Amino acid sequence: MKDKRHCIPNLLTFARMLLCIPLGMTETLSPLFYLLYTLIGISDILDGWLARRWHCTTPFGAQLDGAADLIAFGVIGWKIWPILHFPAWLWGLLVCIVCIRIGNMLCTYLRKSTNIFQHTLLNRLTGLLLFISIYVIETALFQGLAAGIAILALLAALQEGYSS
Repeated sequence: MKDKRHCIPNLLTFARMLLCIPLGMTETLSPLFYLLYTLIGISDILDGWLARRWHCTTPFGAQLDGAADLIAFGVIGWKIWPILHFPAWLWGLLVCIVCIRIGNMLCTYLRKSTNIFQHTLLNRLTGLLLFISIYVIETALFQGLAAGIAILALLAALQEGYSS
């Protein structure tokens, strides 16, 4: 009998995608929002960790994880966008980061015929700080943290482009 553990990381990734539906319908920063957000974050950490630990990483799983990340990022961004009050320079920096990331994805696709989302140390650190930042979004810490994360995200995007 074949080991069924290889399905669990992909099931966690699908669960993350499904959790985005009720998150999108939940009041922003409500207790239910934070619960769903936390579950989405935990599933994101667990799926990759389990796939690597059980040696069952697949190109499909990597693509699925990238798609789930984009969906989650899109829904979370859509929910918190109205409450973000960043200075113009930070919005400009965020637009630059998005453009660089899209350019990186296009270049990777053209060179390797695949969409590879690199999990560099800087990307992981940026993701962790982004995840944590939602929990302090209503505090005085948030603006400074957001600026630091944006600078780190810019460095991560540049690193990703250099290594792809």
